[in-house]
Amino acid sequence: ALASGALAPLLFPKVIGEEWYIDGGLVANTPVLKAIQEGAREVLVVVLEPLEIPELSKKDPLGLAIFEFEFNLFMFKYFVESELERACQLGAQLGAKIWGYAPLKDLLSQITFE
Repeated sequence: ALASGALAPLLFPKVIGEEWYIDGGLVANTPVLKAIQEGAREVLVVVLEPLEIPELSKKDPLGLAIFEFEFNLFMFKYFVESELERACQLGAQLGAKIWGYAPLKDLLSQITFE
């Protein structure tokens, strides 16, 4: 929990003992590969937003829109083209099953908080 607020390069990594830690959600928000590597043989992934290639939005300031687009594209490409692909390859070798759900459109909020 100590490293949850350490998002490189925005915040410095946390040092615990002699190890450096960052928030794992930045690189592996959905750690399917790690689950397979650790021995999971059935993995269910539920994505709460549509799994689609990000588009550049037309909002101000333009620099922020470009940063948001590039960050979202990096996360999408990492998850789909690296994490998920490698997890499926390893899972097939080990006899693991990976199921996934991603909505076709944004779900918006299903819960009202007061």
